[in-house]
Amino acid sequence: MFTKNSKIILLQTNFLRKLCDTQAGKTQKALMIWKNLPKITNKDLITRATKFEKNLSSFASKLLRTTVTRFKDDHYFGNDRKKMAIRKLVARSCTGIAKYF
Repeated sequence: MFTKNSKIILLQTNFLRKLCDTQAGKTQKALMIWKNLPKITNKDLITRATKFEKNLSSFASKLLRTTVTRFKDDHYFGNDRKKMAIRKLVARSCTGIAKYF
């Protein structure tokens, strides 16, 4: 009975160890550590952290907005060029000049 019980316990510990090594397990560990952190009592630190977070968020949104705008412009420009090339190909093939391609 003792050996059977020890094998079950060994199997359970191995399973839990492997489960905790996955991303979900590491996330769970991090959340438990974060939940157990002590509350900040210094109000000045809280206001400075909030201001820093707001500035960081605005910087990231401005940078992302310009990057996305440039990407969309390039995407639209590429689509326009592709459509123009297809129109030229169709026009030339319909007029009988397709032998020069």
